[in-house]
Amino acid sequence: MFLSLLRARNAHEKIIKSPHTNLISFVVNGMLTDSLPGFNGEIIVTEGLGPSLRNVMRRARLDTNRAYYPSFCTDNIKRIGSQIAKAMAHLETLKIFHLDLKAGNVVFVKPDIRYTIEHDDIQPTIQMETLVSRLSILDAQRATGSIGRIRSGAECNLLPYGRQK
Repeated sequence: MFLSLLRARNAHEKIIKSPHTNLISFVVNGMLTDSLPGFNGEIIVTEGLGPSLRNVMRRARLDTNRAYYPSFCTDNIKRIGSQIAKAMAHLETLKIFHLDLKAGNVVFVKPDIRYTIEHDDIQPTIQMETLVSRLSILDAQRATGSIGRIRSGAECNLLPYGRQK
């Protein structure tokens, strides 16, 4: 876990120097002064974002009451794929190699994502109107879980290290 935070901190420094519209922005990183037991206290805070692709697919699966995930329409797949490709190309120019690309690490900019589902006999399809996604270089599922537990406690004081945006 410590090594992944160290890598994330190094990536954070590079992304601050060369940001990209399809990468999440880092706000601050640092150490909590009063961390929870069992937590090393190191945190990275990112901009507020909406749900991940995985979360949207899960929510749509519950809406359709099916055992399998609905697919996105072709236009949405092209737009999301293009945004992911641009983010990955930018990371490569920074010598950052994302080795954990998955639906949980692609997040939408707006928190209130709206979609419609076209019900088909074979496969329901998710249709979204506005799509701006960002790629997370952190494991968004683990990171949000940890931060969620931290925020649920009392106030957290942060001791920043490195650069701040």
